[in-house]
Amino acid sequence: MQENNVTETQKKFLFIRLLQRLNVCLFLYLFVLVFIYVLGNLQNFLDTSLILILRIISFTSILLIMFSVCAIILSVGFAIYQKTSAYLRFLVFNLIFCLVAAVFLIVSAGINFLASGTGA
Repeated sequence: MQENNVTETQKKFLFIRLLQRLNVCLFLYLFVLVFIYVLGNLQNFLDTSLILILRIISFTSILLIMFSVCAIILSVGFAIYQKTSAYLRFLVFNLIFCLVAAVFLIVSAGINFLASGTGA
């Protein structure tokens, strides 16, 4: 029988790396959506299309914030548990992703509120 050579720390590191790649993918997807929204405004897309893009931006921002917070908690936990600073580089990137997603969420929710016409 062949033994599995993957240690427990390698599995944990793999989990953090997969979560980091998911966050990078969502971050890039968020920037593509914002780019499409800006181009759509410049090229006079329909209002319904722009509102749909805004809702997708809001949903993607919420997902990115959730996954970034999970990655931040895991990276801090693993750094404390294993007494190493290898996980702290993930912490920095995930903090940046979380802050950018929060800004896009606030801006897209504000634009969506103003576009709905229910404001004073």
